[in-house]
Amino acid sequence: EAGWQWRVFRNVLFPTFWVPDGPIGLHQYKLRCIFEVIDLPLSWPVEVNAHEAQAYCIWRTSIDRPALPYRLLSEGEHNSIRDAEGTQADPHAHPDTRDSVMKHAGDDAARKYNSNLRWSSSSPVDAMPPSSTGFHDVMGNSWHWLGDDFNPLTGFEVHPLYTDFSTPCMDGFHTMLVGGSFISTGDEASVWSRFHFRPHFNQHASFRMAAGPNTPFIMPKQEGATNGASRQGPSSGNAIGSKEVEEHMAFHYGGRSDVCPFDQGPMNALGFPTRLAKLLVEACEKEGVKAGRVLEMGCTVGGSSFALAAHFAEVVGVDCQAFIAAAEEMKINGQRKYIRHEEGSVSTELIASCNNQVDRRRVSFKAGDPAALPVSETGAAFDAVLVSNVLDRVHDPAGCLARLAGPEGLVRPGGLVVVAHSGGWKEDTTPPANWLGGYRDREGHTVRSLEGITRCLEGGMKMLGRQDMSMLIREDERHFRYEMVEVTIWQRHA
Repeated sequence: EAGWQWRVFRNVLFPTFWVPDGPIGLHQYKLRCIFEVIDLPLSWPVEVNAHEAQAYCIWRTSIDRPALPYRLLSEGEHNSIRDAEGTQADPHAHPDTRDSVMKHAGDDAARKYNSNLRWSSSSPVDAMPPSSTGFHDVMGNSWHWLGDDFNPLTGFEVHPLYTDFSTPCMDGFHTMLVGGSFISTGDEASVWSRFHFRPHFNQHASFRMAAGPNTPFIMPKQEGATNGASRQGPSSGNAIGSKEVEEHMAFHYGGRSDVCPFDQGPMNALGFPTRLAKLLVEACEKEGVKAGRVLEMGCTVGGSSFALAAHFAEVVGVDCQAFIAAAEEMKINGQRKYIRHEEGSVSTELIASCNNQVDRRRVSFKAGDPAALPVSETGAAFDAVLVSNVLDRVHDPAGCLARLAGPEGLVRPGGLVVVAHSGGWKEDTTPPANWLGGYRDREGHTVRSLEGITRCLEGGMKMLGRQDMSMLIREDERHFRYEMVEVTIWQRHA
């Protein structure tokens, strides 16, 4: 999502160092080097920023349709394909003995790699001999963008002579680069070099693709930092922190033993995201609505979106950035580590996993405010929409529901909408004037949320049914949040 916002904001049509050779529509390019413009050498590494590298992985996945999506390498994977000389020497030996740049000078330091200004330009990716592991250009020629956020290694300490080099960039918005480039010299050409830039910055950097289970190192996002994307409005973030994200990981992906192992616990309240998705699927089957495109407003960490993907051809999940980051990680890797709070300062690290029978490529996630979501950002109208406990988390819940019908409605005529809501209105999230219920009107009558929801939808839809569904969210080992969610099913007038 941040990458797309950057692309739209900058109106990017091709990599920065490419030069159009004729009309844009012909897609013919030359390459701008340091001193001249040359014919585009297809054997050289393509130099892009991290947003473009990630986008190519996603696009290539849609073309090849591998069993697991393509992604960028992790730091550990890059280490594993390096030359054994730099990774398997005597661990007690001085680091200089494993680093060509430390042992040699000038061209000798770059005898295996295109670095240290040996040629002062990129070169074909197979021009230099491969590493002992069989991979070309692991070091030099072009930096490698990684899937990891810049992060501290075990035992990291700030050096008193340069206190603010690394730590300001361990903010969750700086992407790692390793390997050096043709222009890297000194410590930047070293095998120990690990650097960091925001993903929209341009460097002499390229990427390798990998496929398979892996968990990138994701740092917590620091307040006030940006990653090249525009900032979201106050109604789209709602101060969702790591505690809420971790609780929802267990809520969406945890089994009974992960959430509530007590025999006396309310077992019928477990698995709410999956049960809610099942309700929508069954309603579509009953009403003869095709399982084409479905939108989930309030998808949080994506569990119900993946459940919908078992039945729908395309699923789009929308929520604030903190939740979407976790959902994207589940989509890319099929799993994610999360922290389950036990008691006091005690916690347990668990791994959430997606159902491996679900094609995760059917799901896409978008960070944003559901109340301001235009059809233009999601493609054509949807066959079904799931409004999943999000109305009391947005600034304008009526505006959120108003987006469903009308000339530019998110749900097509004849399509279904399922609204799940438990009336948890809070003044710090939704101004009382915007509440759909939970107040007394001027005549002193109590207004309930269902009345407000009906008032918003009845002009363009009819209610097909209503039911109560129990929901349980674990806060710690002995504290839980139990809710009775009011769920209504609506069909837009044909």
